[in-house]
Amino acid sequence: MDIIYTTESREYKGNEMPEGSYRLAGIAAIGRKVSPDIDGLELIRGVHSSAHIEQVQRAGAHNGWLAEVHCDRDTFPAAVQAAALAWHAATGGHFACTRPPGHHATPGVSKGFCFFNNMAIVAEALRRTGNRICILDIDGHQGDGTEQIFYASDQVFYLSLHQEFVYPNYPYASATREFDPTADRHGSGPGEGFTRNVPVPPGSGDDVLVEFLRHFQPAIETFAPDVIGISAGFDGYRKDALLNLKYSRQGYYRFGSMVRHLGIPTFGLLEGGYHRDVVACIRALVAGLNGDEDPTDQDATVSEEEVLAKFRTYLRRAG
Repeated sequence: MDIIYTTESREYKGNEMPEGSYRLAGIAAIGRKVSPDIDGLELIRGVHSSAHIEQVQRAGAHNGWLAEVHCDRDTFPAAVQAAALAWHAATGGHFACTRPPGHHATPGVSKGFCFFNNMAIVAEALRRTGNRICILDIDGHQGDGTEQIFYASDQVFYLSLHQEFVYPNYPYASATREFDPTADRHGSGPGEGFTRNVPVPPGSGDDVLVEFLRHFQPAIETFAPDVIGISAGFDGYRKDALLNLKYSRQGYYRFGSMVRHLGIPTFGLLEGGYHRDVVACIRALVAGLNGDEDPTDQDATVSEEEVLAKFRTYLRRAG
């Protein structure tokens, strides 16, 4: 697995802070620049409506606000190129540094810095050719767009590990609500049981990341996917500016190693992560996926007992 990026993904300015080009500073030292030759717009049309595509295009042309981003003429080309880069990763078994990110975008709505849902776009293209896909979304924010797109599908197994009561689910937070209800969303119709959401409390460490995958390994093996796609947000990292989790680079390395041992073709896409160690986190995850020596210099983090107890309650509710 190579780490791949494009000029657009590296230089796209986003909203500068927190989603800015600083996130990929230094990526050229560990990544390979590519120029995908596939029509990203055609891929996007497999998931997103024409009206939605036109809205993103207009926002860029007229310097409008969309998805909490002040758009410009580079926004639409970068978003289209991100989809093409995602496909390059999915078909080549690589890790793509996709910017703008994608997992909050629905077929008709841009939000959370996301215009087009890169993971859903490639998963849908793979599904249409008869593949079964397992999506492991470890971004600290739930990928509500990806969940919605495949909520009724039995060909895509969506698993999300995310901090409780934060965007996009902070409306659920209240003084009287103890548990984030996303844990009770399991899919609908033919897709019943093929969506699993596991919220985690603030302070969750690497042990949670590892136990999440260990818990769902039998279900993944029963589903028997042709490919695994990792929506790799690194906002669960202990230095993140937006969230309150404490994953380490050691944790991402161990997670990658565990996915490798499933023996299923895998690719990864960058989602969130709002700190200056994003590139180091990518390197750690991909080293684990490749079976390389551990490049990290951090000890694994451990959750407090009350954090683990609540996490395990969420695991039971998720199924």
